[in-house]
This record gives sequence, structure tokens and C-alpha cells, in this order.
Amino acid sequence: DTINTRRNTALAAAYALSLQDFADYKRKALEVVGEKKEEQIRDEVNKEKLIKDNVKDMPIIHTSGSGGKIPCYDPLSKRLFESDMETLRSAVNTLNTRIIDEMYITLNEYYAEIGLDPLSDCIGESMGWDLEHGQIKPQFTSQLVNGVPYLVIGHNNPPHYMR
Repeated sequence: DTINTRRNTALAAAYALSLQDFADYKRKALEVVGEKKEEQIRDEVNKEKLIKDNVKDMPIIHTSGSGGKIPCYDPLSKRLFESDMETLRSAVNTLNTRIIDEMYITLNEYYAEIGLDPLSDCIGESMGWDLEHGQIKPQFTSQLVNGVPYLVIGHNNPPHYMR
């Protein structure tokens, strides 16, 4: 049990460092190449993710609710589901209000709000957003793969390890 605790602590520290490194890199990339070029790079990375993850052969998850029927890809969980930008923004607004009231939101609460099943507890319940690190800030990009448009969901403020 102590070994697992130490391993989890080490993983959390490594994750926190990689998040900080990513934030530093993104800030500097914006400074050096500008917002338009950084967005272009992000779009290319997202397109590569869709192709690498073989999104065209993934089953699409039909979510409940009034959301649209646009194929949406979540790179964090590598899942393809139907929704639309307005439904996703509404879910984020609801969750950000809850963060103010409840101090934090887990990744699984985020997935439940957008109509997806939870992830394993070690990820879904240990990661999320809180007041200290900032609210959920989605970043949407559109990508065309084999003639099919996909909405790729990114995060300007990605979930972090909370425990």
C-alpha cells in the first residue's frame, strides 16, 4: 500500500511537471509564432491525432439529450460521440458554475455532463478542475478526415491530478 502511494505521488508530480512544461511551451509558442500560426499547428496536431487514432473506424457513441449529431472526438479518452458545440459549451458553463459552488469537478463529472460514460476511478475520479487551477476552458477545432467533419475537443486548461 505504501509503495502504491509513493508511485501515485511520483506520477502526480511528473504529471504536474509535464503540465507546467506544456503551459510554458504554449505560452512561448504564442509569443514566437503568433496566435494564427499556433492555431494552425494545433489544427495539424489534432488532424494527426484523428488519423493516428483511426477515428474513421471507431464506433460513434450516441449520447442522450438534445445535442446535435456532429461527430465529436475527445482525445483525452479517445472516444467518438455525437453532440454539437452549443451543447458542449452549455455543459461546460454548468460545470464551471458548479466549480465555483463545490470547489472542484472530476473528469467523470465532466464526461457525465456531456453524455459519456465515466472512466476508471484512478483517472476519472483523480483528475479534474478546481478553483485553484482554473475552470474548464474548452478549445474546439474542426477537422476533415476522409470527407467527414469532426469537432475535436481540446482544453486551454486541461484537467489536472487532484489527489
